[in-house]
Amino acid sequence: MRLYGARLEDKLKEVWLPVVANVHCAKMYGMIHNVPVRHYHLCAGSLNDGGSGTCIGDSGGPLQCNMKDGRWYLAGVTSFGSGCAKPGFPDVFTRITYYLPWIKQKMRAF
Repeated sequence: MRLYGARLEDKLKEVWLPVVANVHCAKMYGMIHNVPVRHYHLCAGSLNDGGSGTCIGDSGGPLQCNMKDGRWYLAGVTSFGSGCAKPGFPDVFTRITYYLPWIKQKMRAF
């Protein structure tokens, strides 16, 4: 399948990404692209290497974290990045905990 000239994968993939402090992420995106990283964002990926991370068509995909007790939880939703796993630019996700009160409020209706 193709989207905007890029080939989309037929099978889901996964990658382990380290969480990066927003201050480092904001510095990189602000310096180069003048894009703000806000408190409702969560950054994950390598500050040095690159090669693994989100790419075209991944928006809306999950960032999951493994708890010490073995349970997984949804930590973020893919928002944006600087190309496909570009070195020095972690991927930026919407931080679920920021919106959790709103999510819980809306879920009460069900």
